[in-house]
Amino acid sequence: MYRQQGAPAEIFNECWSQIHKARYALPAPETINFYVQPGDGHDDFLISLALCGQALTGMIQPAAAQFIRSRRDYEEESRH
Repeated sequence: MYRQQGAPAEIFNECWSQIHKARYALPAPETINFYVQPGDGHDDFLISLALCGQALTGMIQPAAAQFIRSRRDYEEESRH
């Protein structure tokens, strides 16, 4: 989501305007339809936010920590 401090005012305001004007319908189980009425404006930002949310569901979280074995410099090298 755009932060007001980092986004151009026109983009920030349009994004929030579309969110406020958004409508939704539940046409079938586990299905949601959301939109902005054509007479009220566009829904570009609204749809983009939904696609970002959907894309995040497929992300694999990186490991918080990981053990990396050191590489042996010489074949005969051992730790003992």
